[in-house]
Amino acid sequence: MSPWMTSGPKLLSQRGFSIVELMVAITIGLILSAGVIQIFSNSKNTYRIEEQLSRVQESGRMALNFITNDVRMAGFWGCQPSPSNIQNDLAAGAGYIDFTAATISGTEGGAGAPDTLTLSGAEGTPGLVLQPNGGGATYSTSVAADLQVNVPNNLQSGQILLVSDCTGGDIFQITGANPSAAGDVAHAVGGGTPGNASQFSKTYQSDGSIYYVNQIKYTIKAGSDGQLALWRSDNGTDQEIVDDVTDLQILYGEDMNGDRSVDRYVNASNVSNFDNVYSVQIQLTVQTAKASTSLTAGNRITRNFSTTVAIRNRVL
Repeated sequence: MSPWMTSGPKLLSQRGFSIVELMVAITIGLILSAGVIQIFSNSKNTYRIEEQLSRVQESGRMALNFITNDVRMAGFWGCQPSPSNIQNDLAAGAGYIDFTAATISGTEGGAGAPDTLTLSGAEGTPGLVLQPNGGGATYSTSVAADLQVNVPNNLQSGQILLVSDCTGGDIFQITGANPSAAGDVAHAVGGGTPGNASQFSKTYQSDGSIYYVNQIKYTIKAGSDGQLALWRSDNGTDQEIVDDVTDLQILYGEDMNGDRSVDRYVNASNVSNFDNVYSVQIQLTVQTAKASTSLTAGNRITRNFSTTVAIRNRVL
C-alpha cells in the first residue's frame, strides 16, 4: 500500500490560556494601571498645589502693592509740609474725620491678632484755584468766597477736599451745586454730612491747589466668602481688596534723636510719637483658598510676605 494511503495530515494541537495565566496577566495589568493612576493623581495634586501657591504669591504681591503705595503717599498736603498748618473746617458729628490728627498711626493687635494701619493725606489735583467768582483782578478778602477752579473737573457736591498753598490749608466739604460746569466751589457753613463748622482760615490765590483728602485704614476681617481678608477703608467706606489674607503685622521706624533717620522699629504700642515715624515694616500672611489634598483635611498652605517702606513726604 502506498504510504500516501496509510498516513493522513498531522493535526496540530491547539491550546488557550489557563486560568492561572489569565489571573497573572490581569494582576500585572491592574498593577500597571494602578501605577499610571497614581502617577496621574500625584501630577494632578502637584499641579493644584503649584496653582494655589501661585495664587498666594499673586495675592501677597497685590496686597503689599496696595499698602506700600498708600504709605508712600501718606502725609502729602500739597506744598504745605506740615499738617499742623492745615485747618479742619468740618463739623464734628456723623461723618467727621480728623484727617490731620496723625499722618500715620495704628493699633497693635496683640498675640495672635492682626494690627491695623491708618494713613492720612491728600492725592491728585482736580483743579487749580483761580480767581473767585471769575472776573476780579484780585482775590476777594472774604474767606467765605467761592473758590474758582478749572473746568471741566470731576468735583461733586458733598466731596471732602483740601485747599492749600505753601503757607496753610483748609479741609472742607463742597456745598451747593456741582462745580463741574461753572467751576464754583462753595463751602458754606452748615448743611451736609458732616458739613462745615467754619470758613477758611485764609484766602487763596493762584498758587493754591485743590486736592482730594483721604484717611485710609487697613484691617483684617472676614470677607465675602467667610474667610479672613484684607480690607481698605477710604474715608469710612470699606472695601475688601484681597481675600485669604489672615494676618497683618506692622512695625514703625521711629527717629529718636531728631536726625530724620530711623533708630528703631517698634509696634504701635511702643511708638513714643507717631510724628517721628519715617518708615514702616509690613508683614502679611496669606493662605491658599482651598485645602490641599496632600495635607490634612481643612489645612491650608500659608506664606509670609514682608517689605519696608519709607514715608516719602517725611524723608524728602
